[in-house]
Amino acid sequence: MKTMILGRVSFAIVIIFSMSLLFGCASEQPAPKVIDKMTLRVLFDFNKATLAKSDLAELDKAIYFVKKYPGSRVILEGHTDNVGSDKYNLELSQKRAEAVRNHLIQSGAVDEARISAVGFGPTRPIAPNKTEDGRDNPEGRAKNRRVELIIMSE
Repeated sequence: MKTMILGRVSFAIVIIFSMSLLFGCASEQPAPKVIDKMTLRVLFDFNKATLAKSDLAELDKAIYFVKKYPGSRVILEGHTDNVGSDKYNLELSQKRAEAVRNHLIQSGAVDEARISAVGFGPTRPIAPNKTEDGRDNPEGRAKNRRVELIIMSE
């Protein structure tokens, strides 16, 4: 039985190696690299994913920023504070990133095929959600409700 399993594993390794020689290995292409990054000060209201008129100046900065890198790939990362379930916050952060994505596409800053949005929920805070003594920190939570814009090489 062991010989049969080892034989199948060896055969699979040979097939994978042969295919990589025939079709090329993914590692032959350089991995995309971060060219530049910008944290958008689109400070979403609690439990919201809508862009406000007061955010237009910040969104204009994002449009200018993206246009400096024509042809590059753009990734938008949505974030939330830590209030609510992880599942809900993950969905909310995705909606926030998509709201900015839609704005950048509609403004003509970037082609739809070159921009993606991903939500991280509360997993990457930039400010404490609580004070050192354990009390709620509304200012910190507000800073964590944000979208980060990343410019990637092709």
